[in-house]
Amino acid sequence: MSGQSLACNNANITYFSKYAREFIEEEMLDILKLGESEMITWIYEVIGHDGYDEDGPESNLYDLYVISYDSGSKIYTYHIFHAEQWFTEDEVVNYFHISSDKSEKYYPILKDSDLLEVFPFP
Repeated sequence: MSGQSLACNNANITYFSKYAREFIEEEMLDILKLGESEMITWIYEVIGHDGYDEDGPESNLYDLYVISYDSGSKIYTYHIFHAEQWFTEDEVVNYFHISSDKSEKYYPILKDSDLLEVFPFP
């Protein structure tokens, strides 16, 4: 993990999936490249599934919602990461960055539709 610290007010990292914990600890801050006046204020993980059969879910779908705050510009940035687990042999589950959008509004994200509170359709 880079030298930046996580100042999340909502979660203990031990409650995330092992894939999210590894990503947060080893890669996330290096990908985000936060500035001196920026800090992470919110991280939330949603685990979903892509279909079921008689054996259970076909896959696990992981979405990680991260909000950073820049105290200099007073702007929040909403970052979304996604990973998929298809239960194959020797599978590696990697998060990838989907998007980052900026707003002056702060709204904790618990699901995709919460993004509409911050970024409503025109």
